[in-house]
This record gives sequence, C-alpha cells and structure tokens, in this order.
Amino acid sequence: MRSGGSVGTAPAIESTVFNYENLLEFGQATLDVEGVDERMVIVTHADEHWESGDVMRFTAAPERVYLFDIDSGDRLR
Repeated sequence: MRSGGSVGTAPAIESTVFNYENLLEFGQATLDVEGVDERMVIVTHADEHWESGDVMRFTAAPERVYLFDIDSGDRLR
C-alpha cells in the first residue's frame, strides 16, 4: 500500500481516517470512503502516523486486497 505523498499521480482512493492504531510492527487504519457503505480497514507501514479526521489517498496492489463476505466473514479473495 502506498499512501499520502508516495501515491503521486497514480489513481488512488481518497478517504477520511475514522481511527488509527499504531500496533508497533504495523499500523491499522479504519477509513470512511465516499460511496462505500461500510468502513474500510487497511494495514499500514509502522512509520505511518495518522489522526482521526485526516484526509488521505492510498493505492493497493490487487494481490494485496482481501475481500470478505459480510454475513459469513468468509474470505472471498
């Protein structure tokens, strides 16, 4: 995942940080994305530091995106 200034001009998803936790080895951000009904959770590099309300942009390689069934919790991809 690339975020903030490292995204450059690549197509990216813009989001607002709902919550961010620094878990020492990595960070975990819960994001609000316009047009998406539920919040999105992403894992970040350990050196990322975000605050609730920050607006940020990110990209992700398709092989690093995981989708889950909302009812069963089963991984779809």
